[in-house]
Amino acid sequence: MNLVPSNGARLVRLEKCFELRNSLPMRDRFEFSGNFQNAQVLLTTHAGASPFDLAAAVRRLAELPTDNVPSVQQLPQQSVISWRSNPTIQGRDADLLKIAKECVSDSGNQRAIAITGMGGLGKTQLAVEFCHRYGTFYEGGVYWLQCAQPDTIGSQLAAFGVGLDLVADYAMLALDAQISLVREALNSAVPRLVIFDGCEDEQVLAYWRPVSGETRVIFTSRRADWPSACGVIPISLALLHRTNSVAVLLTGRSDLSADNPALSAIAEELGDLPLALHLAACFLEKFKRGSGSDPSAYLTSLRRAPILQHRSLTAGGWSPTGHEQHVEKTFAVALEQLDPSDELGDLARYMLRFASRLAPGSPIPRYMLAPSLEELETEQDVDLAALERQEEALLRLFDLGLLSEHESGAMMHTLVAAFADDAIDDVIDDASVSERVETYMVEHIQFLLLLKDPREVLPLSSHLSRVTEQAEKRASAKSAALRLALGEIYYEAGDYSEAAKQFALSDQNALADDQQDSGGRAQAVSGLARVARILGDRDRAIELYTQASAFLETSGSDARGTQVLKFNLANALGESAPNEAQRLLEELLVSTERDIAATAFDSFERQQAYVFRVRTLTALGDALQAKDRMRARGVLREALVLTLSLEGPRSLNSWHPLSIIAAIDAAAGKHEGALEGYLEAITIVKERQGQGSSLLGDPLIGLGVVLAGAKQYEQACRVLEEALAITERCVGWKYPGVRQAAIYLAMSYIECRQYKLARRLMAKEIEFLGTAPDSIMYQAHAFQTLIIACLADGDRKAAKRHRTRIQQMLKKHERDFKKEQQVPSSDLPDPLLWEK
Repeated sequence: MNLVPSNGARLVRLEKCFELRNSLPMRDRFEFSGNFQNAQVLLTTHAGASPFDLAAAVRRLAELPTDNVPSVQQLPQQSVISWRSNPTIQGRDADLLKIAKECVSDSGNQRAIAITGMGGLGKTQLAVEFCHRYGTFYEGGVYWLQCAQPDTIGSQLAAFGVGLDLVADYAMLALDAQISLVREALNSAVPRLVIFDGCEDEQVLAYWRPVSGETRVIFTSRRADWPSACGVIPISLALLHRTNSVAVLLTGRSDLSADNPALSAIAEELGDLPLALHLAACFLEKFKRGSGSDPSAYLTSLRRAPILQHRSLTAGGWSPTGHEQHVEKTFAVALEQLDPSDELGDLARYMLRFASRLAPGSPIPRYMLAPSLEELETEQDVDLAALERQEEALLRLFDLGLLSEHESGAMMHTLVAAFADDAIDDVIDDASVSERVETYMVEHIQFLLLLKDPREVLPLSSHLSRVTEQAEKRASAKSAALRLALGEIYYEAGDYSEAAKQFALSDQNALADDQQDSGGRAQAVSGLARVARILGDRDRAIELYTQASAFLETSGSDARGTQVLKFNLANALGESAPNEAQRLLEELLVSTERDIAATAFDSFERQQAYVFRVRTLTALGDALQAKDRMRARGVLREALVLTLSLEGPRSLNSWHPLSIIAAIDAAAGKHEGALEGYLEAITIVKERQGQGSSLLGDPLIGLGVVLAGAKQYEQACRVLEEALAITERCVGWKYPGVRQAAIYLAMSYIECRQYKLARRLMAKEIEFLGTAPDSIMYQAHAFQTLIIACLADGDRKAAKRHRTRIQQMLKKHERDFKKEQQVPSSDLPDPLLWEK
């Protein structure tokens, strides 16, 4: 035990080393120098043994490095460990340092350090490596316990006593006496290191770990979550970084280069799992003159056969830690702990099979596999006991390493997914689990899309993509709906090119369906029309909406589908046929009134009808703003009041009417009201959809224009730069709103003396407009702004060149220019006025 005198110096006093029986030869000897600060304790356990310098051992432990990984060093003579260091280990220096730092920070050895992770990650190998690199600092020795069979731990522990030289005739003692002596030695002040390999049970850990003293305990476990009372410091191992994975594959293959793309692809197929990479490396080395000579050929063979059945992953062979060299059997050891005849085991196996159909390596939200605490608190009419069993089953999968816990839920390794999909056939048949996963994904995505928050649905796109690909392979009836859901996800996220691709594939799937799914085709074509309208191709949008209407009539769709299509068509007609758009929207307002009256109070259908009315009022206000601002303002205010009563303040549905009212205020010269409206709309979108939402483009452009008009040029620059970055990323430079934003940003640059930025921006705009039809008026504005920037920058030669060019263009297109100048000029400032 340690005593701390009042003067602060540390006195180490060993009162008793052992207390077994009076007949055991044992003595304690203490030699003190008289200086407590430099006290030395010399210990011998029986006659003839050399003394152990405890103070020197403590000083040696204090030298344990935490800023660099030491080289492999000689272990103390009495150490018991069967495995040598592995010279081919890769990418684990950071983990070794993390363990070393925990050893130093937890100076009282109050907690055990757990190296955790799924099977095949190299937990045992990391523990072995720590022993050989840091074990030399534990002069009391390094000791290894195999915990796979807990009933053998006692005999393993007793074997340590042979090298510890505890008492004379130690080998003649009964096993219980040997165990007692060793346990007392491990509870002493002598620094020792003990590894518990494969310890999965807190009872085993609590029973056998030292209860005091200076013995450091490190254990390996699949299980990452341990009760706080156990006093465990978990260190979770990650998969190898790709460069380290390639380095493992190069073991024994000096003829290959690290930049060989096949090696990286092999690592991708194997999920960067150390065990699988080690086996692949052994295969490539063993058959380097035959089937393993070409990594590309090996990659092809991996992809051709069921990956876990490939002979390279089942061949066995030498292991640096004595573990079985078979990836599938490594996972099978964990799966065997889930008894299908047990309710919990059966549920866990089903959850594992469900997860195997999702995208490996991508976070699976916890709610998709088990309920959250919030769900348990809010759901009143569910079987709480069933929900608790579901959560318990998920935790069991975490403990077994078949799923790994992630901050947003869970993750499944690609090889575990392949294993679970093939090995679990006792829960549910293949077709049924596919149908359940497909149905769940369609319904769940449709629900999340109602939230209008791409941050909720985007993380699921990888899972939806994999489920969709599997559905298409088996010609599932859900294929069209799955592709449509993917398109909606990308549409909400502002990735319109990908959205269009998915809508087109959805249309193909609906067309290929045996039943000729006209309703599905109507939804897919309507999605394509929405994208066309967003990208400014209104003629194409109108054409597609007409096609979608025909499909709806063929399918006999419900009234809601017809209403949505009519609403989208009105938006597309806004500029080319404003009166027709207004008529359609007013008809929709009448029909929504009927829908609201026909639905039950507080029903989901009434809520939907109210939300659709808000959107219709907003679209009508947008259509009216150019010809009847007063009525437009009244309609938009009605939309805001209705949104407030339905969803409360800061509802996402309020951003658009706020933005349109701000535009009306700006047109009327009410700059303060416009600034306030745009800022509120932007704040709501950022709160509900994040900083990069595609909805931010228009209100940011409006705000920037108002700021430039108010001569707040520096703020205008920041806002318009953000607006153009978001708009270009989501829609592209061809978006009509870019024309106004680019001119105002260039003019603001000029006012801020950022002439070169203005020149680069206008050069980019002119290059784009040169390929765009009917753009002469916009080109004129861009050239004029560019000329002003050149003159301000002192480059008269460039200004003259650009002036000549635009004069030639205007002369050539004089007639068209005269016809067109009345259309866009109201939206754009005249840079010539600035020049004057």
